[in-house]
Amino acid sequence: MYQPTISIIIPVYNAEQYLNRCIDSVLSQSYQFKELILVDDGSQDKSGAICDTYAMNDNRIKVFHNSNKGASAARNYGLNKATGEYISFLDSDDWIEPDYYKDFLGNEDFMYDIYFQNYVCHKKDGSTEIKPLKSLSIKNGNVGEAILYLMKEVKFGWSWIKLFRHAIISEFAIKFDESISLREDELFALQYCAHIKSLCIRPKANYHYYIYGNSLTRRFRDPIEYIRISNLLVQESSYLSNVHGIQEYEESYHLRNLFLSVLGLYVNGVLEQYGIQKRLWVIQEFLQYYFTHKDLNIPYKSKKAKYLYLLLWNSRSPRLIDLILQKWFSTSYKN
Repeated sequence: MYQPTISIIIPVYNAEQYLNRCIDSVLSQSYQFKELILVDDGSQDKSGAICDTYAMNDNRIKVFHNSNKGASAARNYGLNKATGEYISFLDSDDWIEPDYYKDFLGNEDFMYDIYFQNYVCHKKDGSTEIKPLKSLSIKNGNVGEAILYLMKEVKFGWSWIKLFRHAIISEFAIKFDESISLREDELFALQYCAHIKSLCIRPKANYHYYIYGNSLTRRFRDPIEYIRISNLLVQESSYLSNVHGIQEYEESYHLRNLFLSVLGLYVNGVLEQYGIQKRLWVIQEFLQYYFTHKDLNIPYKSKKAKYLYLLLWNSRSPRLIDLILQKWFSTSYKN
């Protein structure tokens, strides 16, 4: 059986607490990967030295030390250095089981354009969760339904549960968007999957994903950034849905998630540091999305949303509207 070569790319930034565990799990793989590319993104701790030590003892390991530009830039740098037929991305605070890559590729000679695998989620309270994932393979058919399934199961975006065919990335010059630090891997996946003709889903959970309190995805961002990111996701998801004929999908998946993310800031009190006018502008933008995309599945009743939408544009009392919105969102989330 032919065994394709794999380049593994890990962006590293101030990860000394977890880095040994991650690298050791890669070196323990039963599948003989081609290279492990460690991109030190300007770490201020001992991460860079840890990477260098591993490289001295294993010629498959390549280390690059760059100034701090973010995970997307580090992944792009790794892509420029990679030589394998498939690309795998890992996060430096996670780890993988010994058969991770072996189970990815299975026992067949057919090389799919993209592979998906399940994962174990380790939560902050110490508990773990594995959501079911069905086995599926499409060699030369319509991959749209499979992509839709993965999106509905929230297993589409993350770069670390996939194998990407390097040739497709190179042919279409697909890169991570270095101007964003939220859902950039999902944007990458959208762009990539617009060019695939085959897909394979492996249900086994060999990847261990950890949720930490200081996770980048849980830090505060300006709500305007959410809006900008939503526009990028809508553009790419619309193109993807047109390519693969995913009629049920359209833009609603991303709009729903981003809508709720921003409205959730009201409940958590983050928006309180803004002036009333700016807070209302943020909500106006997302209510505009709500009524522009009729298939958007927002868990709020349309009549109430329509009332608030009209209220925002016609009232002369921003402070009163602000109080109403805070009460509405708090009540909606509790229910």
